[in-house]
Amino acid sequence: MLRILGAAGIKADCVFGPSLSIAQRSNAAGLTDGCVIYAECRVASRSSSAAAPVEIALGVARAGLHDGVADIVLFDDYIVAFASQTRQDLSGIVALVLAHEIGHVLLPAPAHTDIGLMQVPWDERALEQFADRTLLFTARQGALMRTRLALACEMPARH
Repeated sequence: MLRILGAAGIKADCVFGPSLSIAQRSNAAGLTDGCVIYAECRVASRSSSAAAPVEIALGVARAGLHDGVADIVLFDDYIVAFASQTRQDLSGIVALVLAHEIGHVLLPAPAHTDIGLMQVPWDERALEQFADRTLLFTARQGALMRTRLALACEMPARH
């Protein structure tokens, strides 16, 4: 996921653990030279999530940043089944799904495209690109995401 975001010109870091309070986020932001955006990612079984759309999806994201936080849900049972059915590496598919959902957070709607990481569904060509490590955001998507992040970093955080 970090490689995919980096290819789009987005510097990212991942920390896994419990959700941070607003005070903890402010303290962590003081340790960096730049803007900090948080993505709260939950993993759930599809059957247990009321937020799941009707169509088959491997994850969902609430579009846009809300108080500097992105809200993402990954459906573990669907991701495991997809990786198994397509004979793909599970950790790689998790990274792709997470990057795709981050795309929904940072791109204007409708974010889905006919090519690249934001296409739905991922077809055989996309899976070949995944295997070659070339399934990425398009150059236009990268530019849009960088612009959206720059604007989010200019806005004062609401508490």
